[in-house]
Amino acid sequence: MSAAETVLESHTPSVLSTIQIPCEWKAAASRTPVFDAYLDTLADGDKKVQQLLLEFMGACISNVKGWRMKRALFLVGDGDTGKSQLKSLAERLLGRGNFIGIDLKEIESRFGTGAIYGTRLAGSSDMSFLSVEELKTFKKVTGGDSLFAEFKGQQAFEFTYNGLLWFCMNRLPKFGGDDGRWVYDRIMVVECPNAIPPEKQDKQLLDKMYAEREGIVYKAVKALQTVIANGYRFSEPDSVSAAREKYRMENNTVISFFEECMCRRENGKITDTCTTGKVYKVYKEWCRDNNNGFAKTYKEFRTRLADHLATAFEDMVVKRSSGTFYKDFTLTHECRKEYASVYGYDDTDFVA
Repeated sequence: MSAAETVLESHTPSVLSTIQIPCEWKAAASRTPVFDAYLDTLADGDKKVQQLLLEFMGACISNVKGWRMKRALFLVGDGDTGKSQLKSLAERLLGRGNFIGIDLKEIESRFGTGAIYGTRLAGSSDMSFLSVEELKTFKKVTGGDSLFAEFKGQQAFEFTYNGLLWFCMNRLPKFGGDDGRWVYDRIMVVECPNAIPPEKQDKQLLDKMYAEREGIVYKAVKALQTVIANGYRFSEPDSVSAAREKYRMENNTVISFFEECMCRRENGKITDTCTTGKVYKVYKEWCRDNNNGFAKTYKEFRTRLADHLATAFEDMVVKRSSGTFYKDFTLTHECRKEYASVYGYDDTDFVA
């Protein structure tokens, strides 16, 4: 079937596919009351989020190259929100052998690329909170770059991953390395706020939704048409963009430190001993308390800070005989007091 035209065509050797969806295509909408109620609860009634989830599901069950969209889906929320049920439904439609359960850290490991080779969908339905040194492979997978893969005891090879990544989790993962805005742009964060109480949980929900698969697939394909018509771009609502920005600020230690521990200089005057070097020393100590000790290098710190403030490091600082200072920013009084063992003391005492 052509997703662009939803026209059912006969099988032909010229169109290659390894996936056969277990339902009939009737080219007409049919009722899906169980699925509709579930999706409405999952998305907290947000129709735009529901549209995005249908678009992503449509992409999963198609043969459209996933890297065209350059996006991965992160569903995040407390337990019992039912967020994994949608992914399980997509996997059931794809069939065994076309998906794999794997978390981000495993994808970044030596044999991670080999594990996802040949699958249409990769990810985790219940990813534990984890920290990843860098999302190097993740960027290549979502960007359509050439991947180096190997199986144990076999010859290594190169390939391009054409599938999609989908993760469900209670907390968003921490990652280091390259954490510029372009990395976060690959991640669509959908928050799932509605936990289902035990007495309302339906243990047969997945089976009931699967029984509605003909209508669900129709909706997903129609949603995929929107993606294709939009130049292979998902319809990301404002809530997803806001959640992504929140994630970027919380995961990036430089931004978090800046928002929590720095402030504008009063009257724009330098009246303390808060040099750029002292700021970095306090930042490293702050990372011991807030990021398991993982901190950016000094060069990375100043580059990330300048990027966040949309300027260049050279334009942010001024040199004095006593050192180099940030012209417009300094550490807050509370931060200097808390990290006095590293910062030292200005002329004024830290008196509450």
